[in-house]
Amino acid sequence: MRKTTFLTLILALAATALAAGSEHSAWRAADGAVYARGSAGAAVDWEWIDTNGDGKPEVAVFRAGTRYTRVELDTDADGAADRVYLFEPDGETEGFLDTDGDGVLSAPVGTRGERQRALHEIGRGGALFKRALELRYAAGQGTLSAIDLPAPELWPPFPRATGQQLSFALNLTILPATDSDAAPRDVGRFRFTATAGAGREIERKVAIRLDPGSTGRPQPGVLRAQLFPVWVERGDRRELVVQLAGRLSTPGGLDEIFFFTQSLPDKTTATLNTPIHDEAGQPAGQLLVELRWL
Repeated sequence: MRKTTFLTLILALAATALAAGSEHSAWRAADGAVYARGSAGAAVDWEWIDTNGDGKPEVAVFRAGTRYTRVELDTDADGAADRVYLFEPDGETEGFLDTDGDGVLSAPVGTRGERQRALHEIGRGGALFKRALELRYAAGQGTLSAIDLPAPELWPPFPRATGQQLSFALNLTILPATDSDAAPRDVGRFRFTATAGAGREIERKVAIRLDPGSTGRPQPGVLRAQLFPVWVERGDRRELVVQLAGRLSTPGGLDEIFFFTQSLPDKTTATLNTPIHDEAGQPAGQLLVELRWL
């Protein structure tokens, strides 16, 4: 992906990130603004901010553990996201426009300053970032009033026109440690569809054997993930960008988070290697994640 400068206020938001639990929580400020956070049912943390308390968020934030994956903004208060920021695992981000709410993102054109002005929407966009930071900080300081609010509609956080249905194959393989002679082990091979510009949540049971020398039965586990494929227009060129954020866990203590944002031209395969650990916290090899557009 082509990258832009990391947003200053996003840095501030990340620096003051709160530890999110597995349950939905919400708070209301004196002016009626609502801040909510928790898990989206797929063990990927999320937050949203409703600045005027009308039940419609203007800011939606998604995270994989402590890392941002996506931020969406409704800068004109029409109920649809018109600014979308896609993050990469190293924290860099690229911003896109969605002025008609169809979920097809466009990269702004012009000089760097012109692109930034188009994305920030000076005044409205900056105010949303600032308010999000203020509410998150206030919730952490205990100065907001906790409220009993039903879990918000999160998938997608903003309504969009129906996008194209896309099919994907996801393969997970445990690669042994470099000093091991054990063969790679399949965790699971899955096929599913997702709507471009909206995405979907995934939850699948898996069977894992982390110890290459083990002769016992595989350990049951769960894969939880969020998949967000979206069409991106760059001038007269259109490409498919896919974001996958997931968590592989077992009752025994395995809890590995993986995340990538990747262009998939010509139905190629996106791959990611992430270290995994056994129940004692010791290195147990690598988790190979392969996502292919079918």
